[in-house]
Amino acid sequence: MMVSVGEFAQELCMKRAGCRAMEFAEISMKGFVYVDPEGFDMDEYWEFWVQKALEYNPLAKRSKK
Repeated sequence: MMVSVGEFAQELCMKRAGCRAMEFAEISMKGFVYVDPEGFDMDEYWEFWVQKALEYNPLAKRSKK
């Protein structure tokens, strides 16, 4: 699962089980993490990731049309 958490929270999130930096074409995507299934297979883990995404959502820059 890919989660947009923002650059500030990315370092903290990387300490969680099953979490790693999101890479696309060998380029690290700042503010995005990839979470393996083991990192969200329990309700409390899933809720953590949903909460992180919701916290960052209002701060995210709007994409260009």
